[in-house]
Amino acid sequence: MSLCGNRSPRDVRTHHTGIISEPTTDETRIGSLSLPNSCEQSIQSLYQKMVFCWKGIIPWYCCKDASDFTEIILAAEETLSVHSEQPLQIVDVQQISEPGRRNLLLRITLAPNESSLPQQLIIKQVVTKKYDPDDLASDDTQRFYCDWAGAQFLSELLGDAALSPRFYGGHRGLGFIILEDLGSDHQSLVQPLLEGDATTAETVLLQFAELLGQMHAGTVGKHAEFAKIQTTLHPDLADCPTTFSPTQLPIALIVKNLTRLGYEPNQACQEEIRTIDQLALNPGPFTAYVHLDACPDNFFLKDDKLQIIDFECGRMGHALIDILYARMPFPTCWCCNRLPKALVRKMEEGYRTALATTCFAARDKSRFYQELTMICGYWMLRNLHFLANLKELKNRGWGIATTYPRVLSRLDAFIDASNEFGHLPALHNLAVQLREHLQSQWPKAKPLPLYPAFR
Repeated sequence: MSLCGNRSPRDVRTHHTGIISEPTTDETRIGSLSLPNSCEQSIQSLYQKMVFCWKGIIPWYCCKDASDFTEIILAAEETLSVHSEQPLQIVDVQQISEPGRRNLLLRITLAPNESSLPQQLIIKQVVTKKYDPDDLASDDTQRFYCDWAGAQFLSELLGDAALSPRFYGGHRGLGFIILEDLGSDHQSLVQPLLEGDATTAETVLLQFAELLGQMHAGTVGKHAEFAKIQTTLHPDLADCPTTFSPTQLPIALIVKNLTRLGYEPNQACQEEIRTIDQLALNPGPFTAYVHLDACPDNFFLKDDKLQIIDFECGRMGHALIDILYARMPFPTCWCCNRLPKALVRKMEEGYRTALATTCFAARDKSRFYQELTMICGYWMLRNLHFLANLKELKNRGWGIATTYPRVLSRLDAFIDASNEFGHLPALHNLAVQLREHLQSQWPKAKPLPLYPAFR
């Protein structure tokens, strides 16, 4: 679809000797000549074609396959021009996201220039019925700000380590950020797990654990730096409990639901639950930037190097929340099966080695695994919301797993951790009783199978 001749006066930018200027709403300015808007379409279009044909460049808005992304692209040009301190022009736009997704992804190509920017970049825009940058009660606004803050934070703080795509700016009003393009020839962790062999999958998963350890090690003690970015996006963002990544456990509701089933937690068990809750809220020396959605499809493998993407749930929190995706397993993911126990232990030790470079508490192996058991308990308790309507809970499918195996496997994971590391005995006993009760309710249900790569 050609956009030539269809741009409103406020959307048109004139290009003259490399200077970008904004026309007024009543006239279009080309060089020193002012024209009424009635003449704008034909003359402006002709002028642009002359300039760009002379340069040998076809502008993005004259491409046959361009969609009407005018406002986004003009704002992206301005953002990138400010970033590079020179005028930049986008000459090609391709939509690479599927319709109906909650984010619009555009691959843009820049005209040849003398900046250090890559020629191709990605624009990621939040998709919602009504985007309001000032509405922190909106899930969509929250996830956009979290994504922006996480991408910028890691890019600025750990840029040379290349743990995530580089961040090149964003537009608060239009709800988009601009990121490094990892290309179209990459794959995620999903492929090795579902289609690869055990050796390949293990190699990539150990990279996954090391990457998380490096990310957490690099962000330990950087709470103020992260809060500064949040504040620039919205003054109340740093203090806003996000819908997508709650940390405080609904203890009263958990106790109520367990009691209704006949498994009222005793005093010792309730004290352990409160201890877990306080640890999640106040991680102490284990405070780091956490992703909180460490799923296989959020890790891209390119040129044998793993990078993490999508920070819509990210925040500062207890570092071990992320690495426990290996053990729990993968509690927020569609691609959810089990990993071999021996591999999980290798992943946790590799992670601990990476984390301990800056988190001295992780060097204490006993303390590390005590905290890991408590955060494992946190994930188990956080997933007990289903108890409110247990009789109505259906074994629905999501991705490659159904509800009942997910629930049983997470209880098993906590029970195993508590046994292995000798911690949280009261909650352990409650989990064992609940596990037996659920198995009696779901006699045909089995724990999650191993990923195909390990079968």
